[in-house]
Amino acid sequence: MKSEVATNHAPELKSAVDEVLRKIGRNMLLFQQLEGLLKYIIANGQFSGYSSELKRIIEKRTSTVNKQTMGQLVGQYIEQTTSQTSNEQSDEEELKEAHFAFNFHIETDEAYAAERKESLAKLVSERNELIHHFLPKFDSTSMSSCEEVDELLEKQSKTIRREIENVKAIAKALMDGRKALAETLTSKSVAMFPLTVVEF
Repeated sequence: MKSEVATNHAPELKSAVDEVLRKIGRNMLLFQQLEGLLKYIIANGQFSGYSSELKRIIEKRTSTVNKQTMGQLVGQYIEQTTSQTSNEQSDEEELKEAHFAFNFHIETDEAYAAERKESLAKLVSERNELIHHFLPKFDSTSMSSCEEVDELLEKQSKTIRREIENVKAIAKALMDGRKALAETLTSKSVAMFPLTVVEF
């Protein structure tokens, strides 16, 4: 198979193949980092419930989000962060205890939302290609193939890193919002409010 690395290749070719493999691993980790940021924002960006139920509600939401594919995460991320929909309790409903609602979104226009969706969707496609279809297309016996793939992987990494920085800024704003909300609660409520502080 052309994807197998022969041990008797010239040192230059072996070095080129090793570098390609290293960059494949690096890009996969970058995709995982982006996926983790998306999960954090989706799981923590919206919730609503009584104080005694918040921990269970967010734990359930987090569990559900962790099972989503990256394609699903991108769709939810765009919809959630650009939506103006509120999840606050109706004034007509009688409250049996303290009720909290948190809804995080960014103010933007349709053009920006469409651009973000297209950019992230392209990365989802590239991620799936890298994981599921890359190896059969890589000829490890060809120096030209190594050079071509190396260039593509390097370009891809720059795109992922740029998107990570974009999403990281949103995650930081979300964290600041949750901290501000937590500070308005009593010490007893804070204990029930599952604020997760994550360093990115």
